[in-house]
Amino acid sequence: MDAKKNYSKKPAPHVAGSSRMPRVLILSSLFPIEPHAKDGNFVFHQMVALQKQNIACTVVVPKPWTPALLRGRFPRHRRPIDCDSFKPMGLEVKNATFFALPGDWLGRLALPSMFRSVWPIIRTAVEAMNANLIHAHGEHCGYVASLAAARLGIESVVTIHGISSNRYGGSSHMHLQIQHGVRTASCVILVGSPLKRHYQFVSGGHDNYVVLTNGFAIPEHPRRSKVPRRRQHRIVAVSNLHEGKGIDLLIRSVAELKKRDLGLELVIVGDGEAFNRLKMLTAELDLASDVIFLGYLPHPEAIAEIKAGDVFCLPSWREACSIVHIEAMALGKVAIGCHSQ
Repeated sequence: MDAKKNYSKKPAPHVAGSSRMPRVLILSSLFPIEPHAKDGNFVFHQMVALQKQNIACTVVVPKPWTPALLRGRFPRHRRPIDCDSFKPMGLEVKNATFFALPGDWLGRLALPSMFRSVWPIIRTAVEAMNANLIHAHGEHCGYVASLAAARLGIESVVTIHGISSNRYGGSSHMHLQIQHGVRTASCVILVGSPLKRHYQFVSGGHDNYVVLTNGFAIPEHPRRSKVPRRRQHRIVAVSNLHEGKGIDLLIRSVAELKKRDLGLELVIVGDGEAFNRLKMLTAELDLASDVIFLGYLPHPEAIAEIKAGDVFCLPSWREACSIVHIEAMALGKVAIGCHSQ
């Protein structure tokens, strides 16, 4: 790349109807470690959809560096991506590691460290494919994407899927860095109107926000549930099992409803770091015969469980209206979430 190029130039906004074909570099810390893995599929599916439209794309997956001796202690989604496994599908995937300490230690250095480590990989990938857009998922990748796009003279888009940075309040260094990334992006996509309200304080009056709700697809021939009914009424929840999805709140609610002898059972579809903790909570509340954990199920089987239930409930208070809520409503089910979700 020409050393004299002005990397500080602000990219011109994209004009609708332009003949310029997008060539997209995707930056996301969430991506399946191999095809058909359980986590991060929403970004993988985006790549496949872009490929079907003949839009060139490469994904860079930044993850914290983990010593080899400790990798077994970290969740599967933090392990390096098996990039070669995606090549038969024609998908270009690149790993990028950066140094980070657990929790909020050295918070002011975390994002700059991430940028310094990932920047050479982004620059090489952009030059190789002549990319004209960086699409980042999440605020942390958004910070990196905005800085990289400014240096390269191209556009950046940041998609926000949930309120994952609400703990970076006040004037903390990380909060200010995230503010900078969001405000300098060419566009910020929020997957629901509730997120716009939460991120209003970050925008600083900038009008680079747009709300694009999640899309979904219902299988034409959903399968039958394999779980026989034990009770008269069935509540179903489908979710990755981690903090913020509200499954613990749902289990406690079922415990309260059990006191009214309403004949309820709860079926939970999904897996995650909170799985064992939620099972322990179920035992503590004497709900072993009332709550059924099915673990991870492929999408068609998860849809079958929603269809077999009477009510779908997912109080995922950190998210906008999730895809699974819409899928449940499309199946004619009562769908319960949180206020303003």
